[in-house]
Amino acid sequence: MPWNVDGVSGEDRFVALHYNPPAAALIAQFERKTGVGYPVGSIYVKRPSDEQYWKAFAGDDTTTAVDVATASRAPLLFFQVLVVSKTPKAGDPKAKAGIGMNWSHVGRIDLSTGEQSVVVDAKRFRERHDGAWVSRLISASEDGKSILCKIAVHKSAPNARIGYSVCRLHLETLDFDVLAALSTTFF
Repeated sequence: MPWNVDGVSGEDRFVALHYNPPAAALIAQFERKTGVGYPVGSIYVKRPSDEQYWKAFAGDDTTTAVDVATASRAPLLFFQVLVVSKTPKAGDPKAKAGIGMNWSHVGRIDLSTGEQSVVVDAKRFRERHDGAWVSRLISASEDGKSILCKIAVHKSAPNARIGYSVCRLHLETLDFDVLAALSTTFF
């Protein structure tokens, strides 16, 4: 049964609750299922001046918000936006297409104003870094000027795998520092 309480409606599953001290804001993540069966994430915010939660990011049937992180000394909330795409099954033209998620951008919400912006655009980032992408947002710096994330980089050698690293991504320049190389996408 979908949620319908305190400004949250139409969501199937509660995912996480976050808190941003500078804005004294509660940030709630929810998911709902789509007709195709994959979950779509939305973000709701409630500040002391708000009577109920308001939808800060509304996922639709093809767009989802994931990996929410908040800055501890700035009223800023960060999240990744993924867009659903159909992916053909390799080698079998009669096989049904699968569903994949493509990285669109890292978004930011100023919790004091509600203003939403794109801080890392996927196309621009890939062009700048030879096809690299942010595969997971882990956390935000205290001041909100950088994010800790997992970045995937194509290796240039023939038949090379994609390399994953934990990185600090500087939002003003889009430069990143590799903090730790990962042996697989998971760790």
